[in-house]
Amino acid sequence: MRTRFKEPKSTKHMFGMELRGADEFEALLKDLGGGAMRRAARTSISKALTVVSKDMKRRAKAIGDDGSISKSITKKLKTYSKRNVVWGMVGPSTKYVNEAANPVAHKPSKTAHLIEFGTRPHVIRRKGGIVVQHPGTAPRPFIRPSIEANKDIVLQIMKSEYVRAIDKAYAKMGKPRYSPGGAP
Repeated sequence: MRTRFKEPKSTKHMFGMELRGADEFEALLKDLGGGAMRRAARTSISKALTVVSKDMKRRAKAIGDDGSISKSITKKLKTYSKRNVVWGMVGPSTKYVNEAANPVAHKPSKTAHLIEFGTRPHVIRRKGGIVVQHPGTAPRPFIRPSIEANKDIVLQIMKSEYVRAIDKAYAKMGKPRYSPGGAP
């Protein structure tokens, strides 16, 4: 099974993963049908993103987050049935708003990239002609390290969940259990 993603114009803030399996594995998934294949993909991606999400929240708290970024980190899944594609994302949600932030409501999704990659020194022009020279901030990454640290775990979870889903689907069809080595 091939999972592809469209390459964005700028990949500076994007992380992607392309999974490629053996032809026999792809044939197994096709044999099961689109519904079983999508369920297997959703389950495996959801469980894998849960691991990354928990680690990302832990890392956000460790860099001195006031709680708003770690609370905003969620996972999102979207299924495109016609193309048999399941898309998953983990990171600060655009729907989360920290109402307690002063003086105005704060959306962590608008500032997470600034914390992750840092900022250059810049000028801030305020109302009333006030000009402030901001010194910039050092990068405090929490997104990229959580993805990098969990790559192997994510792939292992996805593999085991796919095998479990295939076994379950084959049991429903009354066929022998799937085994990765080829022998039932």
